[in-house]
Amino acid sequence: MSSDERNDVVALFQEGRIIGSGFTTIVLPQGGDYGVTVRVPDLRYIEFVVHYEFLTDPATDPGTPVNRGIKGNVVGFTLVGVGRGTTLTAMVLCVGN
Repeated sequence: MSSDERNDVVALFQEGRIIGSGFTTIVLPQGGDYGVTVRVPDLRYIEFVVHYEFLTDPATDPGTPVNRGIKGNVVGFTLVGVGRGTTLTAMVLCVGN
């Protein structure tokens, strides 16, 4: 598996909280269940995830996210039933500080 990470500050609330995004890209050689983590470096602490999105190339079933969790500035989950032979890009949009 290979991984590539990128992040952006999307918005800054008046009280100091930030909407930040992060994504990771993983090469998945075969179908199955995969643990995925996405770090949002602009946040020290994630309060909640606003949105997540999955893109695959070539197009295949990105799976179903289960067992979602947040620890510090990392969002983790398991994707169940990912189609085989694809590159998966997982993106999260989070609120935190």
